[in-house]
Amino acid sequence: MADVHPFGHESASVRTGTILKVAATLFGTVVVVLVILYFAAMHGLLGHHAQVVRRVDTVPPPPRLQAHPDVDIAELRREKHEALSSYAWVGPAHRFARIPIKRAMQLYVQQHDGSRHAPAHKDKQR
Repeated sequence: MADVHPFGHESASVRTGTILKVAATLFGTVVVVLVILYFAAMHGLLGHHAQVVRRVDTVPPPPRLQAHPDVDIAELRREKHEALSSYAWVGPAHRFARIPIKRAMQLYVQQHDGSRHAPAHKDKQR
């Protein structure tokens, strides 16, 4: 039965019986698991560890590093610069074209001449 305390406060005492039961259950579970693992290892159910140790394969394989990272980044930058500064069709259907970025910015400024985005200021003199 739950203890009823005035004003909804909890009791100051600690339920040591419950804590000991939980600790004993955890300890018993650990002991049972260790016994099961011991007997499984004795009967060879966990595999042969000596064969794993004697394996001659390289585990894990060596990392695949870039041989020349400076050359690779220069090539990537050259490709990006070429893509941003040249004309080309995008896709096999030729529905879209890629144009240089400077020309795209000029076209954008021409289409959006700034009057639409500038706030209207009217000087009201009294």
